[in-house]
Amino acid sequence: MVKLLVSMISAIAWTTAPALADCDRDAFKDWKTKDYTNTRALVLERDAKGQLDWLKRGTGQHIVRRGTWRDAFTGQTLHHITAKNVHVDHVIPVCFAWDRGAKHWTEGKRRSFYNDRSLLIVTEAGHNQAKGARPPWEYLPRNCKDARNYARMFMDGVQRYSLKLSSDEVAALHKQIAQGCPSSDYVDS
Repeated sequence: MVKLLVSMISAIAWTTAPALADCDRDAFKDWKTKDYTNTRALVLERDAKGQLDWLKRGTGQHIVRRGTWRDAFTGQTLHHITAKNVHVDHVIPVCFAWDRGAKHWTEGKRRSFYNDRSLLIVTEAGHNQAKGARPPWEYLPRNCKDARNYARMFMDGVQRYSLKLSSDEVAALHKQIAQGCPSSDYVDS
């Protein structure tokens, strides 16, 4: 798997990283809603460990109120926690994608990216906020298996959405994959 990831990232390099541009998060719109349930709720449902407590609003929209999830960054179980304290994280941060091509996409492609459930994970709100717009070579889950899966998801998304990485970013990701696991609680540079 490491060789596959290394070959994938070698094919998508720029020579220099783009400067961090002003990210227009509103250009990605919001969670899509289908059958009165939005993407966030679908991800919370997919990753739930047991029964969820749902609320049906007067508009007919279904909202997750409480549940139990495994935090994708720490591996800890978040027992019967209020859903507002849980975030659905974009493995490829929205503003990271913006700087690497999403600002040139159509509104529909940006919305599809924002709602791509294969690139969304559940984590406690504080961990998602701490990660911010950082890529996997700067912030990874602490568990080795989770870190490898996270890097794989990131690279799958980079390829699927034709995002570009700088040669320095490719080198950093090569190094991270070669190490295999974060050396501390988080890879945080």
